[in-house]
Parts: sequence; C-alpha cells; structure tokens
Amino acid sequence: MTAAPGTAIPATPQGAVRRAMICGLIVVAAQALRVATGQPALADGRLFDPDCYMHLQRALQMIEGGLWRLPVDPRMDAPYGGVLHWTSLFDLLLVLGAKGLAAFGLPIRDALFWWGSMLSPLLLAASLPVLFWGVRRLPGQPMLALMTVLLVVQGQLGAAFQFGRPDHQSLLLACFLVELGCAVAMVAGHAGARAAVMAGVAQGLALWCSMEGLVFLPVVALPLALAWALDGRPRLGLVRLFAASALTMVVLALAYERPEGPQLVAQARLSLVHAVALAGGLAALLLAWPVERRLGSRPMRFGLLAAMAVVAAVPVLALFPDFAAGPWGKLDPVLVTWHQEIEELRPLRPTNAAGLALFLGHLGIALAVLPWLCIRFVNSSPAQRLELLPLVLTAVLFV
Repeated sequence: MTAAPGTAIPATPQGAVRRAMICGLIVVAAQALRVATGQPALADGRLFDPDCYMHLQRALQMIEGGLWRLPVDPRMDAPYGGVLHWTSLFDLLLVLGAKGLAAFGLPIRDALFWWGSMLSPLLLAASLPVLFWGVRRLPGQPMLALMTVLLVVQGQLGAAFQFGRPDHQSLLLACFLVELGCAVAMVAGHAGARAAVMAGVAQGLALWCSMEGLVFLPVVALPLALAWALDGRPRLGLVRLFAASALTMVVLALAYERPEGPQLVAQARLSLVHAVALAGGLAALLLAWPVERRLGSRPMRFGLLAAMAVVAAVPVLALFPDFAAGPWGKLDPVLVTWHQEIEELRPLRPTNAAGLALFLGHLGIALAVLPWLCIRFVNSSPAQRLELLPLVLTAVLFV
C-alpha cells in the first residue's frame, strides 16, 4: 500500500502546500468551466435551486432581524412557520462571509449573494487537501491530480460544491471528506491523536449542520474498531478521542442553539438526543479501556465490541425509544412521500430506468473507480483490506 519512493507527496509543510495547490487549481478550473457553460446563470442573478434562496433568506433574517437561533422559517406554513431541517451553522458561515465583504463597501445583499455563490467551492478546496493528506501513501502525485479530477467532476459531489449553490450539503460533504482522509490515515497507522480530534470535530460540525451527518460516523469508528478486533492494533484509543471530540463539538453547538420545547428532544435536528447517543458510545469506550489490551484472541475482542455496542445503545434507547427509527422515523405520510423525491435522502442504487439514468449521472466517471476498488480489496492482504475499509464503507453507504 506504500507508494514507490519519490512518487508520493511527503507529509511535510511543503508537501501540504503542494497538495493544496494541486487541489485548488483543479477546483478553480472545474468551477470556471461550470460558470462558462452557464451552470448556473449567475450573470442573471440566479442560483442553483430554491434551497439556495432559503439559505440566503435565512442568513438575511439573521443579519437584519437578529433571528439567530429561530428553528423555523416564518415564510413556511404561515402564520405558524415551518421547522427547518438544518441548524444555523451553514447560515452562520454565510453571515460571517457576507459581513466581511460588506466591510469593503459592498451592499449587504450583494455581499451575501456573491459570498454564498463562492462558499461551496471554497469548502471543497479547503477539505480536499485533508483528504489527500490522509491517502497520500496510496497514490503518487499524478494519481493525486487524477483523483482530484474524479472527485470534482463526479455528479453528486460536483453538484453539491458548484459555484452558485449556497447549500448546507456542501458543508456536510466537506466534513465527510475530512473524516474520510483522517480515517484512512488512522487505520493505516500514518496518523494518530491529531487526526482523531480533527475527525471528531468534523463529525460534530456535520451533526450540527444536519442529521444527514449521522451516516459519516461509522466510516471512521467501524474500521478503527475492526482494526483492533481483527489484528489487535491499538486503535480504540483513537475511537475514544474521535467520540470525545464529536461529543464536545455537539455540546458546544447545543449551548449555542439553545433548543427549547419539542426541539430539545427532536430527532431530525441536533438535540439532546444526539448528545446522549454520543455520550453513551464514549462511556462504553471508557469502560473498555482497562481491559482492551488484555484480550489476546479475536473472539474475546469481538465479544467486547458487542458488549460495548449494548452499553452504548442502552441509555439513548431507554430515554428516547424512537432513536432507532432514525431522524425521520416518525413523519407525516405526506412528508414521507415528499422525502422519497429528494435526491439527497435517497440511496443512489437504481430501481428503475429513470433511477439508472440518475445513478449514471451522479457517479459518472467515478464508476470506473468502483471495479478497481473491488478488485483491489479482494486481492489485498488482510492488513491492506483494513486500510481500504473506509473507502469500501463509503461506497456502500452512498451507493
């Protein structure tokens, strides 16, 4: 799994700069091509879709009306207001950037429009170097550039990060790219505590942004736990740091959001429920700490993992039984039908001809990577398969 000498970009400050430059140039080129082909027509003042305008309107409410923590949009289901399925993190980024541009004399609405149009590709440019720092032992420099191109032109990622799309999906995916890079590096033994904390903070930010971030958690925690259970690699300590960092970030987010009433125990938005779930997982990991190094056989280690899963699940399921049904487990049937039409909430796997066209459109050239990943996984040693496991889990979760 180690690249040939002289081909991988080294883990040095100079190597980090080179990775950032490669990723940044490719992102800029891809976005310039999208703008040149009219996707979207920013010159006419149009953004990607209605959700983009909702985010800008929400940010404008925060700037002009001081509605910093209001969990509803007053324009939805008037006069009661509709509960937003995202919290204020992405909108805070919109506000901070817009105020920064406005400081140079740009009217606040124009500043919000242009900063919102730029924010998603900036998030991609910021997260890609972290991803490729994590997988730097796998490709050489030419392959690094190719991987960047594949990511940027892949349908789902390309659409989420495109210029003119201020949507919280870009922040979610940026957090995931950071977590994925850290997970690969930690499983392979190329990174330790700093990567665990970075991944945990990214996970906490993803949960603060939207409950769709829940699916990122096993991509980090499961490969590290399996590395310990299968080979005895000392990785549970990294899972503890990951969980503690995520929990800390969630607690800080709740302290800012200050949910009240039904929102305090909401499933579809960040709430006390998710803090309890993370606390249960961290408690299980802490209870296992004294004995984890004494278990010399795989069956004993897997037995401890099973016991930890039970300990982690008991508090949250005892206090909030609906947690097992997922964030949208108890929705009005009308909303369930509506959710089935939202691309971000559906698996990519095709179920009909229209779904197949959507599947091919979203994955595009990245389809070539999936057979390579399968072949590489099958032909690798057990240790190498563990290092590839975060990538395999990513393919399973999103496809």
